[in-house]
Amino acid sequence: MPQQQRFWCPFYPTEDAALKNGLAKYAEKKHCKVLAPLAENSLSDMTSDETLIIHGHSKADSLVLTESQGAQGKAITIPVAIQWLVYAGLPKTHVKIRVLGCETRAFAEYLAYELGKLGFDKIVVGGYNHKIFVGSGHRTLVWDPKNDWPEPNTTNSGNVIWYDSKGKATTKPGSGPSSIAEDMALINNNSLSKNSTME
Repeated sequence: MPQQQRFWCPFYPTEDAALKNGLAKYAEKKHCKVLAPLAENSLSDMTSDETLIIHGHSKADSLVLTESQGAQGKAITIPVAIQWLVYAGLPKTHVKIRVLGCETRAFAEYLAYELGKLGFDKIVVGGYNHKIFVGSGHRTLVWDPKNDWPEPNTTNSGNVIWYDSKGKATTKPGSGPSSIAEDMALINNNSLSKNSTME
């Protein structure tokens, strides 16, 4: 049975083509519930094995998600995202959030850390290390800077970096032993980024 997912785009409704593509892709999935917009207590019944997907644009080392590519337009900061998640009743026992968007690694890292400070001790948040392409009918594509070409994202590919409630790199929940050494090599340390900026 496919893993259950919930999908939230903080910028719904949107005119952005990439965000519309993401919404269409996840709306087609039978095991995914699209939450547009997020409502009070709409996450309160989430189980610990469900994944919450948050969709938006970002850029390297940014702590903001935006509606438009190039990290412009309407924006949502980590404190505002947390306010929405608490308003929607995200259980403190929840485990997995994936931030779907280009270069969302830093946002994911700090979101995990800030949720951890609020008592979400089991939380693990993943974000993409590179630019991505989301479309209906195929896996998310991740830009491979070595080959200058997009490649399909796969579990344990190292394209999504996962962070625990202390802001430390970790493995994807439920994936068993994985490429933590590779993830660590990708980010060159396991603590909060020193180069992250608010934009």
